Amino acid sequence: MNNTITTLDNSTLEPLEAVDGQAQFTCDGCGECCNRWTIPIDADKVDALLQKPWVRDLLDKHRKQFEPTGDGLYTVPHALGNVCIFLSPEKRCMIECEEGAALKPTECIRYPFATTQDQLENFYFDSSASCKRIAEHLIMDTFLPVVPPVIDEVLRSDVEILPEKIRVSPFRKMKTKDVLSEWDVMVRNTLQTPNMNSLEVLGHLENHLFFSRPARTRYNHAPWWLPFFLRKPYGMWSLWQILTGQAYHDPSLWGLPVNLRAVAAVVLPPEEEHHIKSFVHQILTRKRLLTRGASLQSLIALSIIAIHLVHWHAKILAVLNAAPNGTDDPITVDKKDISLAIRLVERYYTGHQPRFLVPFTNPLWSWFLLHVL
Repeated sequence: MNNTITTLDNSTLEPLEAVDGQAQFTCDGCGECCNRWTIPIDADKVDALLQKPWVRDLLDKHRKQFEPTGDGLYTVPHALGNVCIFLSPEKRCMIECEEGAALKPTECIRYPFATTQDQLENFYFDSSASCKRIAEHLIMDTFLPVVPPVIDEVLRSDVEILPEKIRVSPFRKMKTKDVLSEWDVMVRNTLQTPNMNSLEVLGHLENHLFFSRPARTRYNHAPWWLPFFLRKPYGMWSLWQILTGQAYHDPSLWGLPVNLRAVAAVVLPPEEEHHIKSFVHQILTRKRLLTRGASLQSLIALSIIAIHLVHWHAKILAVLNAAPNGTDDPITVDKKDISLAIRLVERYYTGHQPRFLVPFTNPLWSWFLLHVL
């Protein structure tokens, strides 16, 4: 497997501490978020860092520099292996260790959180499951929302303000204050229903909200449309191999092509389904997507695709991690496969990828997806 996978630590940590019905985030310093991200940094912070001799020496050593993006920002340079140049061998941020957290890129200070605020000045914190700690929290049999341990000025700055009205469906808007509490309760109650799988939950939500047919409720095999939502690091031949069920080749993730016939035979036990429900719950309660024009109907469409993507990646991981046992017993997905699949889907699709998220801000496109998926 490619280093992108083998360097990810699958160990399950202790649950996040629960305080007043919320889970408080704690970083375990794994350094994974310092890999393979393109991180912007403000020009004034770049100027301050370039005044430090150790920063200039580090840049000279790696023959790197802060690259301007053209909008008043720069990108943090990467060292060999596409790792942040400021990540120490001990997996600590050298900027924070040498100069304090204030000079770190704002995105690094905030990660894994984004902040939104409604018209009544209530703050909401959207956490990203691309963070290993968050993803592991989602498989801890809890639906507690995750919040930062300290609400500082960074988390209260650069907030995205929710509009006064939220688009529920293509032709319907409701006042934000009227819909948020009702939506959150509905999502929380349906996701805690043990006799529903994730797609049945979404169908239940869709019926309650839009009075339309429920979403598809079975997913023994990847649907025909899934390849069109996958990352596109491959050519036409690879796309043909996916569509014909032969192989899937994503060099930056798996290294070698994955045999899709073996993936199709993998079993995902029903008792592991509630871990995926937790991820769906996280997507459905994201206020940040609502500030960017996504409707509640869009969140359901996005969640349906995310469910299939998690299944797809979890089964691939089960195949890659399976040790030959000399028997005909089927390969089974476990919760570690699901945790890592959630992180991959969040990193490359649902979390921070505009190319994947932008179409869902079109209400007609989301309405169309719900009737096709």
